[in-house]
Amino acid sequence: MKHRTTRDLRMFRRRAEILGCEQGIDIAKHFLPDEYDIVKWSGKYFLVGDELEKLDSLDLVDAHCRDVIAGVNTALRIVMGGYELRINTLKEFDEDGNQINSSAFGTAAITVDAILVAAPDDDSYSTGKQLLGQLLNKPVFRKACDFFVKGDPSALWNVWEIIREDLGPGNDGGFDGAAIDMGWIAPDDLRRFCQSVNSPEVFGEKARHARSEGMQSNPMSLSDARRFIKELLLDWADYLERI
Repeated sequence: MKHRTTRDLRMFRRRAEILGCEQGIDIAKHFLPDEYDIVKWSGKYFLVGDELEKLDSLDLVDAHCRDVIAGVNTALRIVMGGYELRINTLKEFDEDGNQINSSAFGTAAITVDAILVAAPDDDSYSTGKQLLGQLLNKPVFRKACDFFVKGDPSALWNVWEIIREDLGPGNDGGFDGAAIDMGWIAPDDLRRFCQSVNSPEVFGEKARHARSEGMQSNPMSLSDARRFIKELLLDWADYLERI
């Protein structure tokens, strides 16, 4: 992993103070695109970036910071198993370092209680940064990730539908075939996933269908279904980055 070079906070007029556990913040800063950084200063953490300096108003900076942190939170949850960052205040300074404006996010801040359950490694950092790039730049990918974070059977099916529609038909003309043709998923695993999330015999009232259509042997548990869709989501992110 290539570690970021931390820049001097005084270089930036716009600074969004970030709240979260030290571990989560230290991991999240490696997910960020190169034009952003999270800088520690006097025991506090601030999101800064060249893009924020270019915006015309603090309202635009506010919206931009929210968007970036929301993306970081989603990437943290998908890759690491949890997300927990929120924005506390946004401050603006003049060229002499004097504060000229401030915005408190208060109850509108992005905040979700969760715990990071996986130890970070180089692959986690790389994957997180790749995910965040797609989250910030491709609305369809963000929509799929938002469904994934919900995590229930119907939401996981929605992720599959979004990816399937984005890829288009496979070599056999069927909509389920493209992901199989690319080697992302095995036909038997896809069949198990589809039957499981649709089946009230497996997921009860949380299943997509209220009426049983029959479930063959070896259904997927919810954790298995989430793992299946997570791997598909990561393959799709890699594909989107390359096209």
